[in-house]
Amino acid sequence: LGPIRSGTARPAGGRAEAAGVLLVAPLATDESVSKGRDYVFQANPTISTRGRVMARFAKNGLLMDRVGVIYERSNALSSRMAEGFRREARRQDLAVPLALPLKGPRDWSRLPTLLEDSTLIETDTLRTRRDSASSDSLLAETEAFYLPVSGQSAAGKIQGALTGMRQVLPGKRVLGNAEWHDLPFKEAASAVTATYTNGFYVQTERAAVQRFVRRYRLLTGTTPDELSADGRRLAYAGYDVAHFLLSVLSPSPSRLTPRTLRTAPTYEGLGMRIGFERENGNQAMFIHRYRYQQIELIR
Repeated sequence: LGPIRSGTARPAGGRAEAAGVLLVAPLATDESVSKGRDYVFQANPTISTRGRVMARFAKNGLLMDRVGVIYERSNALSSRMAEGFRREARRQDLAVPLALPLKGPRDWSRLPTLLEDSTLIETDTLRTRRDSASSDSLLAETEAFYLPVSGQSAAGKIQGALTGMRQVLPGKRVLGNAEWHDLPFKEAASAVTATYTNGFYVQTERAAVQRFVRRYRLLTGTTPDELSADGRRLAYAGYDVAHFLLSVLSPSPSRLTPRTLRTAPTYEGLGMRIGFERENGNQAMFIHRYRYQQIELIR
């Protein structure tokens, strides 16, 4: 179990692979940690997986057929989530008729102007004419827009984007990522029924969570909620990943194999869901939406 981050998990994974020993990285998000490896797993969904999960849910959960993408080209995480969404959309037969790559963080608040410039819009086919009429038609036909936001001042970017969306694309649903969680402007997010993936979510009212908090306090003198955001995440992630591995180990008298992890049923932890679904990266995430100025867990 471990290392925690991608920078150390990547070389450790190489040694584990060579030795034929299973390694599960709890929080590493870079695809290269487990890519091309049989014995290395990532319990935290990779950056591209977050886009893929949203595309699958848009098609199979929300029953959508056409979703546009607006992403920040200069932000590596935003770009990778957008690319993951577009790749999975092709697999799911979900059309991505257009995409708008933003040059930098300030462009999130300039969507009305940028969407009017047809030369900036990427289309799903080179044969599509890049003129205002065809762009307007594509915008009108698109059912929702995926906005993977990341980086500093993420909430400010989202607020600017929502303001612009209301001006030029009223009534369009917005899809997002974990940065959309617990925004201070829930009314604006509810107006577009913002729906997003989230890899970490603690339901404090659950009895199992309350028991864990009490045991943690007895052991350490503090509670996970009194730690920093990273410390809180580590406390729950450490418990969930360890408990998942022990639950997979306990019914099997033989040595744990990569196939055992890939085919294990999805584990519902205190703050994480873990389900590899025949892959080496966790595919299980929470899905939330804003509705009536409240956050709802819908899957």
